[in-house]
Amino acid sequence: MYEQNAPDEAFGFGVVFSARTMSELWKNDQETHARIVAASVAVSDMELRHPRATLRYGGFDFSSISRRELLLILQEQAAEAGATLHFGHPAAPGSIDEADVVVYADGASSSHRDARPERFGTTVRHGASPYMWLGTHAPFDAATFSFVETENGHFAAHAYPYADGMATVVIECDPGTWKASGMDRTGDFSRNSGGSDEESLGHLGELFAEHLGGHKLIGNRSRWSTFRTVHNERWSDGNAVLLGDAAHTAHFTVGSGTKMAMEDAIALAAA
Repeated sequence: MYEQNAPDEAFGFGVVFSARTMSELWKNDQETHARIVAASVAVSDMELRHPRATLRYGGFDFSSISRRELLLILQEQAAEAGATLHFGHPAAPGSIDEADVVVYADGASSSHRDARPERFGTTVRHGASPYMWLGTHAPFDAATFSFVETENGHFAAHAYPYADGMATVVIECDPGTWKASGMDRTGDFSRNSGGSDEESLGHLGELFAEHLGGHKLIGNRSRWSTFRTVHNERWSDGNAVLLGDAAHTAHFTVGSGTKMAMEDAIALAAA
């Protein structure tokens, strides 16, 4: 296994697993399932906070876990199964193609997939609405959708807990609102390529102060982005196989890239 980052390096906050995903994991790897459950937060409610009403309902069961904690669990389980793990070791396209099977799980902007898009039948469609991944210590006990109206337009926040005292927050708006609010002009990363858009974080924290209960928004290389819908006609080319966001993307608000990669891995092992 070749990973370009360090073992404890994780970008983002929480990872979400549906009840169906957890059931499939239990069928295929009960030990890893047990470790993930022990480190997860169980959520069963959804709450919609509209300026004029709040609605709450159940039956939306999922588990969420810290991305860093999940990576450590998977690394330990992989090592115990006999895998050799190489960290801080990016693998350039074509550098490991001699293996019997080569699995690429390098995200929506996969360099390995993009090195031969015609072979995978790749198409990528870019959305228009800006969004940003954030964290907070604000207490949320449900998947919570909040909407804030400003003089420049509406902002929406999607939040869910993933650890004791921690929650993921994804904030989005339409392009007109983003530009009118001046947040298209924030974030000079020329001197800090690994930093967050602190100016936008402060402004968004003020906009959603009522929903955050006085807590601040936390960044982790958090910047405005637009969503890419990735589609591949074929998930394999010879001995190369794509997993997760490299193969297909789901909407950013459901945090499912890692979930899909794990489901894809289970399907590949079965095949």
